[in-house]
Amino acid sequence: MTDPLLWSVDETARQLGNISRRTVERLLATGKLRPVKIGRRRMVDPKSARALVTNNALGDTSSGAAVLEITPCQKPESATKTVSSSGRTRRTGGPRRPTDSADRLAAVLNHESREALISRARFRSTWCPGSSWVFARKDGTRIVSVKVGFASCVKSAGLADIHPHDLRRTFGSWLVQAGVGIDRVSKLLRHGDVAITARVYAHLRPSDLSEAVAVLDRTGPTVSRSGFTFADSSLNRDS
Repeated sequence: MTDPLLWSVDETARQLGNISRRTVERLLATGKLRPVKIGRRRMVDPKSARALVTNNALGDTSSGAAVLEITPCQKPESATKTVSSSGRTRRTGGPRRPTDSADRLAAVLNHESREALISRARFRSTWCPGSSWVFARKDGTRIVSVKVGFASCVKSAGLADIHPHDLRRTFGSWLVQAGVGIDRVSKLLRHGDVAITARVYAHLRPSDLSEAVAVLDRTGPTVSRSGFTFADSSLNRDS
């Protein structure tokens, strides 16, 4: 019988903020988590997991970024079917369920975002270790909406007419203004088409085209009229 004072790999992943099983395996391999052998099963000492949260040592922070696995949700097959005026069938109603692991997404987090998640894991470990939610109240119940908390932050900052979606727009705007390429910004925002990103954010970098053309003035390999690139300009001759 499994010792209730020990955690399985899956339970450890859940307790550490729903991190991936692969991350738990890596923490075990590097000695940051202490494994305990029970027969053929490998369990985890919860004390070592709690120490990770307390010491803020969940992974390498040298790069200032981390990757979080996200499992998208979809509606079940039993959801109600309705037909729109265009004749297309769509599903409505019913609870959502996680999709297959193959559909998992990866969200890249900066240092502050990662710290926020670790703070929530620390909160849950202290007040409601049995809760399955990352954003939970002290009694372990899920925080369903951020509207009240968001409105309070907006008021404290002395702002007005600010909505949660404005944070997304700010995210994209700051990236573009910092020189991040539109294609990468599009991927981070999960736009279906890079043209959408360009239409909304490209005006924030009007110097992009002039900077691109200026590349031709830099010292480096020359380009022949036929399109071949030579390291030595003496080889760049028209035949």
